[in-house]
Amino acid sequence: MLTSSFIKLSGRGHMKKINTIPMLLTTMCFSAGIAAGQAIPEAYVIGGDDADVSKFKSYAQLRLEQGQASSQFCGGSILSDTLILTAAHCLYYQTSAPVYNVPGNTSSGIQKAAVYSPIDKHSLKILVKNPTRDVTQSELKAVKNFYAHPSFKFKHQALGFTLADERIYDIAIIELQTPINPIDNVESITLPFDKEYDVPDTMLDMVGLGYAREDNGFVTYIPGVLQYGQTKLLGDDTCYVSGYAHIDKLICTIHPDYNRGDYGVTGQGDSGGPLYYNHSNGQQVQVGIVNSGSSVHSNFTELIHYQDWINDVINNEGYNPGSPLVYDQSLDTSNYHSVGDQAPDPVPTPEPEPTPDPVPTPEPEPTPDPVPTPEPVPTPGPVPTPEPEQTPDPAPTLEPQPAPALNSGGSSGGSIGFLFVLGLFGLGLYRKRK
Repeated sequence: MLTSSFIKLSGRGHMKKINTIPMLLTTMCFSAGIAAGQAIPEAYVIGGDDADVSKFKSYAQLRLEQGQASSQFCGGSILSDTLILTAAHCLYYQTSAPVYNVPGNTSSGIQKAAVYSPIDKHSLKILVKNPTRDVTQSELKAVKNFYAHPSFKFKHQALGFTLADERIYDIAIIELQTPINPIDNVESITLPFDKEYDVPDTMLDMVGLGYAREDNGFVTYIPGVLQYGQTKLLGDDTCYVSGYAHIDKLICTIHPDYNRGDYGVTGQGDSGGPLYYNHSNGQQVQVGIVNSGSSVHSNFTELIHYQDWINDVINNEGYNPGSPLVYDQSLDTSNYHSVGDQAPDPVPTPEPEPTPDPVPTPEPEPTPDPVPTPEPVPTPGPVPTPEPEQTPDPAPTLEPQPAPALNSGGSSGGSIGFLFVLGLFGLGLYRKRK
């Protein structure tokens, strides 16, 4: 069974169940495209349903270009808009077959091991977005380089990996010639940040385009659309007792329905594809890469052990790390074809708005001369208090004189003179007062 894809696919909502039977890996052959020889054995997913591709936006196809056609042979996942993650064994092909002690008898012992060589990067193409086999050449992306883990050993013979240590370090990174076009609206994977998934019986998701079987269990066919299935994590002891030894740095799984005879395991053509875990925080995390399989079990390269190596490749091998891609559901359409290496439509440069004529700066009004500050009016000194006028002494009250006796003689003239003088005196005092 499988897990991973990328975009909504119009008109493909049905989920067809495919019953399967136990199946061993077989060698996959190509008639052309890769220097005459056998491609390496591929794991394949059997017993899956058509995937709801809106849930798997990071899946990628590895295809070999053969003239004007290409064929899918492995899976991968999107690390960034320039990098694809896959299995190292997907990037090699067999250039000479093993020589057995007894010709044709694989159990007679190996006289000479098979020889494997890297595939031609010019024949290797990457397809994103499109989860089908309905592919045009214009959808394919060219490869600039690829880098397999330096500790990967490839000595297996005809039926898959024969030595335990050949199953580990099965990881590689492919660098694209040009970044993935944003129009494709796909998504980068989330690498594991903890081992929450590492609990026996945890359900994990797989997707792929490898071989499938019809309900009768005998007819093998290549599905036309991405297949999905689940697989159950086995603990180390259980995996070993089941006859499929767990190896460090690998995830070992078994199909949950194996007791019914329904086997959902990785199949030929699924190698290199992603194994997903739905984290409790809501993220879809890629925890493994399809590595190899047997009748009911599957092995996956466990990514949490290789994050330092991934960072080293990006930082030290001169690769363009690119940028992460985020899927925007609001931009999803029924068109599942990729734009390949077509350059994104340039964003039209808006014509600049005409610059308005500058508004003339008004001449400043002349500053009026400052109004002189009036000198302060001097504070008048205190008005001297006038001295009070002296009250004149009251005129003495004249004592009344006794009226003189009237004389008829000449002495009357003397009396009148005295009174005259006295009147003048009183008049003088009056004027003086005034």
